[in-house]
Amino acid sequence: MDDLSIPYEWLTAADIERRYGFTHLPGHFEGFVQPDGGAVDVRATVEGLLRLTEEAGCALRAHEPVLELIPDGDGVTLRTARGRCRAGKVVVANGAYANKLLEPLGSRLDLQVFEMALVTLRQRDPKARYPFWFVFQEPTEEDTNLFYGFPPNTWQDTDTVRVGPVFEVNALADPARATGTPDPRHVARMCEWVERHLPVVDPRPLARDTCLAVLPADPERQFFLGTAKGRFDGGENVVIATGGWGFKFVPLLGKVCADLCVDGATGYRVDRLMLPDAAHP
Repeated sequence: MDDLSIPYEWLTAADIERRYGFTHLPGHFEGFVQPDGGAVDVRATVEGLLRLTEEAGCALRAHEPVLELIPDGDGVTLRTARGRCRAGKVVVANGAYANKLLEPLGSRLDLQVFEMALVTLRQRDPKARYPFWFVFQEPTEEDTNLFYGFPPNTWQDTDTVRVGPVFEVNALADPARATGTPDPRHVARMCEWVERHLPVVDPRPLARDTCLAVLPADPERQFFLGTAKGRFDGGENVVIATGGWGFKFVPLLGKVCADLCVDGATGYRVDRLMLPDAAHP
């Protein structure tokens, strides 16, 4: 952030406790608060993008799974649950299911899929104010020991908060095997952390859910973003955008995908995110 001149304030453990109501933080803990940080209203964002897409004249075909991609030098044929359609370019942005379409073409991305716990709690003190938080700790023998939490939703009248552990453990061989039921141990670990360190929140769960995290196996790689040129015939007509913690970058990632479809290149520096065969022909 210093290199990019992004303002932030460095805090000691005592500062964090005094300002935001955390307790019993290890004395060596330090952190920073970035005033422009925040959360994204996912539902409103998706609804807004769909509305803009329709207004631009695009046809939306919901509840129509794509079963197969058949690329060639002139474009791509898509076989769906309702038939076939033809496109000059295709963007594959189906997250955990990207390899379902790529493997039949002899290509596979090195992705790992984790079913992570989400826990809804109630804030005891409606006046308590604190930002989105993320705590980095040394991993244990069982998990990564990382936790995060959101403050009460600013676009809904609610006293509930969403928290979760970021435990990259027990990768799913198939995303379809996700159960929707979190590991009770992960829920307990999360609630124990809240009970000890965030007393303004009641640690008794109101709801337990899961979400799928789709992450490149290489921790140095944030996303897969680029064309599939060189990976299979017609790969230059297939743009792939998947993996990583990327929803906050949706407008930018969408612009890059559009550039790659229309121009075959983008002015943004995405070389390190490109598919291996595309980055190293």
